[in-house]
Amino acid sequence: MLSKVRAAKQNYRGYKRQCKAIIIEKEKRNDLLRESEPGDLSVIQKEEDEKYAELSTKLIELDHELNEANQNLFKLKCQYDANPSQLEKTQYQKRFVELYNHMSSILREIKGLYNMYNMNIDIRNFTKKEIDLLNNIDDLKDKAVQESYKDSFIKNLETILKSIETSLDKLSTKKEELQKRKYKNDDELQLLVDKQRVYSNALAEFQAECLINQELHGKLKK
Repeated sequence: MLSKVRAAKQNYRGYKRQCKAIIIEKEKRNDLLRESEPGDLSVIQKEEDEKYAELSTKLIELDHELNEANQNLFKLKCQYDANPSQLEKTQYQKRFVELYNHMSSILREIKGLYNMYNMNIDIRNFTKKEIDLLNNIDDLKDKAVQESYKDSFIKNLETILKSIETSLDKLSTKKEELQKRKYKNDDELQLLVDKQRVYSNALAEFQAECLINQELHGKLKK
């Protein structure tokens, strides 16, 4: 069972690297959107939708794996309640810690994927607005050269510019909020790491004392 847990951790690390690669690819695609023809934009949009579907499927798989880890934890608890020896209790306690750390890792991965998913939704919405803007400009470029339409065209551009500035302000505010949340999470993570280090040292000392106690108990029986 523990080997499955370790294999799952490796899968998460690989998927995390894959997610980083997807983000880099999306940034490149956003740069290409400004240079693409209107006919190419629908193809790119379709590819983006497929990636969203793939990400949602991966989130469901992670939920299933978390449920499986919970079931394994429940089985270990039942075994622990069967009144095992002190040495077995120590081994079960160690497995509890490993499973707890594994579940915490899964929860962090799920939270990161949900944040990435929400970020991709924002990027897609912003990209869609940009596509609509480019299409509108392309549709109006012939009318823009007409003298009677110039004033109206300029007003439309000013309206579009204000809309873009409003969107940028919202995104900047959201970025600042996410940055503050990130700093807070980093501090909490460091605190948990320190506590885990202290706990691991105490657990190692406790296990050593349990082994000594088990040996002495065996000698007394003899």
